[in-house]
Amino acid sequence: MRKINYKLIMLLLIIMSLFTNSCDKRKHLTLNPIISSIVISHDNTDIKLGSIVNFTATVSGINNPPQTVTWSVIGNASLDTNIDSNGILNIATTETATPLTIRATSTFDTTKNGEIEITINYPIITSVVIKNDITEFFPGDVINFTAMVTGDNDPPQTVKWTVSGNESGTTIIYLNGGLNIARNETAISLTIQATSTYDTSISESVIILNNIINFVGIEWIVLERKDEKTLVISKNVVSYRSYHNNNSSVSWEDSSIRAYLNGQFYNSFGSNDRSRIVEVTITNEDNQYFGTPGGNDTQDKIFLLSLSEVVHYFGDSGKLGSTSVISDQFNSNRIARYLSVDHCWWLRSPGRYEENKSEIQNKGSIDLIGSRNLSSCGIRPALWLIL
Repeated sequence: MRKINYKLIMLLLIIMSLFTNSCDKRKHLTLNPIISSIVISHDNTDIKLGSIVNFTATVSGINNPPQTVTWSVIGNASLDTNIDSNGILNIATTETATPLTIRATSTFDTTKNGEIEITINYPIITSVVIKNDITEFFPGDVINFTAMVTGDNDPPQTVKWTVSGNESGTTIIYLNGGLNIARNETAISLTIQATSTYDTSISESVIILNNIINFVGIEWIVLERKDEKTLVISKNVVSYRSYHNNNSSVSWEDSSIRAYLNGQFYNSFGSNDRSRIVEVTITNEDNQYFGTPGGNDTQDKIFLLSLSEVVHYFGDSGKLGSTSVISDQFNSNRIARYLSVDHCWWLRSPGRYEENKSEIQNKGSIDLIGSRNLSSCGIRPALWLIL
């Protein structure tokens, strides 16, 4: 009988046991996913400021990689441009950066991500159009202006409003375009400007004219209100006339034109209208550049403006006294018409010589040299009126 080798049998049993355990472990082994790429797509082909864009991410690889990702936006200038956990991107209306990068990062393997660039179609503004039906104003008025911004890619409609040319600090325009004109406003014209807040190089301006009143069949511009009196000047030239009946040296006090205004012209009004005109003291200053004497003060019902008054009421660029002809940004305010044509008009102040009188030229510049007394120039009478 063969002798049994127990040691060998025990060794074989141990080897079989180890092999069986190894097979059982292989049966329960799970293979880990491996991510190869993340591809991002979106649903919007026309991305603008204020757009909402939905992004999706497809995670590719082996062993069924999880599809979950975290989203982020890179390169945005505005904190209000953000993307949520569902891949929904909100582009702020204040965003200025382009392009933007959208990133999706795997939650399973954070070393793996995908990116896509998007380009924002920013607005292109072509014009700002101010809308209002007002061309004239009265002190104390409230006027509402609106502005329409035109262009491509839904330009923002927000504008910044400004008012210029006002003499009173309480004449203001509000953020919504509401203009509050001070009761003591004396400016001949106000310039209203609307500037795009998105593109500040695009704006529009409109000019509204100070209140016009009708008196004795003539249109008058209100220059100033003081107590119960209102200073007015004719809107345009009412007639053409020489300053004096000869070219000799003469002051406003002794001039033919003063006699005409306070005589024939004044007496052409009805008695009720004449009773509303206030006689006032007129100061006749010397020529500010040449020093030519202006003469005595006078008492007048109707008069011409002086050099200092025309600067005060029509716009002062600070040039009076420093030059013989003032041509500035206020030229357009001083232009007056006669029979639909721009014409010069007399001032009562002396010119370079006593036989010359200062004038406003047809394009609105102030001529301190002036023209000879016998020259023909327009008359724009001024007077203090009780309304």
